[in-house]
Amino acid sequence: MPLRNKELVIGRPDGSRVPVLANVVPLRDRGRLHDRRRHCYQDITERKQIEEKLQESNNNLQLLSRRLVESQETERRHIARELHDEVGQTLTVAEMNLQAMVRSPGAVSLRGRLKESLQAVERVLEQVRDLSLNLRPSMLDDLGLEAALRWYTKRQAALAELQSKFRADAMENRLDPVVETACFRVAQEALTNVVRHARARVVAVELLKLDGHLHLFVRDDGAGFDVVALRDRRCWAPAWAC
Repeated sequence: MPLRNKELVIGRPDGSRVPVLANVVPLRDRGRLHDRRRHCYQDITERKQIEEKLQESNNNLQLLSRRLVESQETERRHIARELHDEVGQTLTVAEMNLQAMVRSPGAVSLRGRLKESLQAVERVLEQVRDLSLNLRPSMLDDLGLEAALRWYTKRQAALAELQSKFRADAMENRLDPVVETACFRVAQEALTNVVRHARARVVAVELLKLDGHLHLFVRDDGAGFDVVALRDRRCWAPAWAC
């Protein structure tokens, strides 16, 4: 059988070993197959060195990307905690004081303005809570990806008056924090797009284990878009943009 483009490591007379690309082809004479074969070996040392450097660069890039994600999420966690613990608590105190003043018999003349102030504080407090949750829900750190996705899907669907469905395979152990964060951010962006653009009635999120891999699916019954038309429209742009 012919041997084509097979990578091998062969020994040289001086004892060194070198990677080669081997091609071994049987010789034919007028259609008859001979026992002799033609052996061709191409030294691919330089190519292998380039591949090793490229792999090393890819590994370094993945490491830097991981550290960037971890740094971003650490800052998000810090800001979310500050919003919840500091700003949120201060607004809660202001809300309680305004409620007490509205109920006070001596504030009858100011009751209308106090109620307006109370409503304004309540709106700001709700916005702060939403910002905190969107930045980094504590449930993701405390309970893991499945619980956080289930909660977030239900919450976003309720805000947009959508019917939601959620399904997840059982996870024996917690996933890598970077994987959990990446999956949550992808689902978060997808659900945001569903709410803003899809005009959907039902949204479904699935977190499944298939063939040893983790798969995240976000589906809806909304308007969608024509992929071919979008690609064609994009390629009407200048050549450098396609």
